[in-house]
Amino acid sequence: ETGDSLATVRQALSVAPEFAAAHNLLGVLLAAQGQRSAAVASYVEALRLNPAQLEALHNLAAARLEEGAYREALELGQRAVELAPQRPDGHYNLGYALFESRHIEESLTEFRRALELWPDYVLAHTGSANALRALGHTAEAEGHAEAALRLEPNRAEALVLLGELRAEQGRFAE
Repeated sequence: ETGDSLATVRQALSVAPEFAAAHNLLGVLLAAQGQRSAAVASYVEALRLNPAQLEALHNLAAARLEEGAYREALELGQRAVELAPQRPDGHYNLGYALFESRHIEESLTEFRRALELWPDYVLAHTGSANALRALGHTAEAEGHAEAALRLEPNRAEALVLLGELRAEQGRFAE
């Protein structure tokens, strides 16, 4: 339960207020309770204390993406990839920010890099499918949507995307 966890993390912060990882965890727990602005404040504090706190960078980038603050998400995503180029989630987050900023080809490059690092990364498959679709590569996009569904058969986003891709190709009976 996040309530008990929140109390424990707040106690840790009362003992060690400069503990960046604890501020990040506080943000995660607050986000789980729907307290997005408080979560963002915790991620920002974690990064103030330790600008290289990778988890806080990822979490803040994801929060900024949800808010539609794509420019900031792009900057955070680039920082995360520079700090840890072998982390697939950093490439995915950067790809998502690029996609939402209408830099489609660059987003596809990041999604592909994420998949090179982790071939079973469902979100990178759906991101690739969306980017490929935007570039007019419907058949290749379909392959990524299908890959996402092989990994997570009940992923609604991938199911809808696959249906849309097939409809765009005139394949209504599948």
